[in-house]
Amino acid sequence: MRSLRKPISLLLIMWYLPACTSFQTTYVAPQEAVAGQDKIRVKAWENGDSNQVQLLHPWATADSIGGVEECIQICDAYQVWATSLDKVQAVQTLRVDAGRSAAVALGLVVALSIVAVIELGNAFDRGWGR
Repeated sequence: MRSLRKPISLLLIMWYLPACTSFQTTYVAPQEAVAGQDKIRVKAWENGDSNQVQLLHPWATADSIGGVEECIQICDAYQVWATSLDKVQAVQTLRVDAGRSAAVALGLVVALSIVAVIELGNAFDRGWGR
């Protein structure tokens, strides 16, 4: 059982990877979508163009939505971004992606199986099977 501690702990760490989450469009009011979220993505019409902004610590009021714009490139200062709700096309929140989670779990099972087969082969080479 002691030899299984590392693979099990690796499996648990991989299970919680951010790779298992993705931005998914919510179909509720922006005020509800923002509640309890640390990061959201907002798609809005501004100055005739569709603009997608990723926000940290978002907030919403009765007529607007905003937050701190996340810097994807290197930046010196954070910018506060806000727009009226009538310009908002979609609000996306981070959610667990079942497909990605299944792919990570399947990849881990395959990797652990390969390691187990290699270790079993090494054990037989050392005379364990005699």
